Amino acid sequence: MAFIYVFAITVVMAAVIVIAIWPREGKWGINLSRVFCPKCKEPMPMVRRPRNERQRLWGGWTCPKCECEMNKYGVEIVDDEV
Repeated sequence: MAFIYVFAITVVMAAVIVIAIWPREGKWGINLSRVFCPKCKEPMPMVRRPRNERQRLWGGWTCPKCECEMNKYGVEIVDDEV
C-alpha cells in the first residue's frame, strides 16, 4: 500500500517538474491559449486542420478569411529566405 502512495507522489512531482520547465515559446512549446489572426483578428478554430508540412509538425493555422499563415502562437509566418 505504501508503494502506491510513493508511486503516486512521484508521478505528481514529475508532472509538476515537466510543466514547470517545458518551454512556452518556440517550436517545442505548447500554446493552450486561443489564437487570433494577426491581420484580420479572426479567431482560429479550436480544431486545427494543417495545410502544409510545417503546420503538421510544429502547429499553426492559415486564416480562412485572409489566408494569412501563422504559427501556433498567432505570429505571422513570412516565407523563409533560403
